Amino acid sequence: MTKKVVIVIPVFNRINDTLICLENLYRQTYSNFEIVICDDKSSDGTYEQVSKRYPEVHLVKGNGHLWWTGGTNKAIEFAINKINDFDYFLTLNNDVKINQDFLENLVAAIENNPKSLICAVSLTEENEPKIFFGGCKKLSWKSAKYKMHYKPGTLFNEKKHIGILESDYLIGRGLLFPAKLINEIGLFNFESLPQYFSDSDFSLRAKRAGYKLLVDFKSKVYTVPNETTKEFVENNTIKYKLFNRRSPQHFKSRLLFAKLNCPPMLLPSFIIADFFRIVGSHILTKRKMKGGI
Repeated sequence: MTKKVVIVIPVFNRINDTLICLENLYRQTYSNFEIVICDDKSSDGTYEQVSKRYPEVHLVKGNGHLWWTGGTNKAIEFAINKINDFDYFLTLNNDVKINQDFLENLVAAIENNPKSLICAVSLTEENEPKIFFGGCKKLSWKSAKYKMHYKPGTLFNEKKHIGILESDYLIGRGLLFPAKLINEIGLFNFESLPQYFSDSDFSLRAKRAGYKLLVDFKSKVYTVPNETTKEFVENNTIKYKLFNRRSPQHFKSRLLFAKLNCPPMLLPSFIIADFFRIVGSHILTKRKMKGGI
């Protein structure tokens, strides 16, 4: 008997992305799944349109302040209370595209690797896809350096980039994990990390509980550019990067993530190194844009 997967998707507006995402999911070669969408008070008719076009999708409503973490947790809690006999959770964003064999590959990978969390390789959606996340070989808490298996921006090569690799942490864009893990380590940390890093924090908690963290290069998610991406590119200021919660460089989120996971002795070193790495990277990028180097 095939294992049953519950796919949880937090959404806020972007109805077209959501409809494309659902269309891709219902074309999967693997069919034993159910979908729970948490609509965090969208203003574009998301709840009504999904209800009408996909009545089989479970829909829950948010209060407009759930962000990624709260929306994901609400969808997980709904599944635990309302859906019977399932084996895995899959976290997914609505702004991704997937191939028809995506879920089949991901389930096969986790079935062949017991007691693990597995995420898909994350690629950019373009004619020549680039690797966005392919796993971290080593996260140094002392220097705040992330040694990746493949540097972000590396051109994806179907023949070269294959197999399953271990990672020091994982991201939530196509993350499959045993449903029982929620009972062991709890939900994603909404209180401290409402938007960014709750997925990585979740994976690190699982790792401390004895689970392997893996990236499957046969399972691919393609990130589709949207207004959030455009906002980050256009607001290329150090103030925005450090102090806007919608930024992956948001300093408070990074600080809380470190406090939750960094060895206490290395915490001051990590915070200082991480801050100056962000600032240094920003300055270097600005110089390149101006043709200064």
